[in-house]
Amino acid sequence: MGGDRIEPGMEGVVVPLPGVPVAFTVEEVGEARRRWTWRVRAGPVRMRPHHAVTVLPDGRTGTELRMEGPLPALVLYAGPARLVLHRLVRGGAGA
Repeated sequence: MGGDRIEPGMEGVVVPLPGVPVAFTVEEVGEARRRWTWRVRAGPVRMRPHHAVTVLPDGRTGTELRMEGPLPALVLYAGPARLVLHRLVRGGAGA
């Protein structure tokens, strides 16, 4: 697997909230369409986020996020995901 690219089968751990490690496995990557889907697991909670980076009609960059999982987990994940996607689109470190 290449260093800076998201690839199917890639596994790891992210910490979207302090003290809450979340294991992930990348399922699909659509490089041409800048989309990726991954499975995440925090203890017994399982989710499946679908992300995309898009070019808006005015030329700016935007993101899309669709999630599958239990509602309480989705609500907790949405805030940190929004911040990380915002940094990703802006090109910030650690995104």
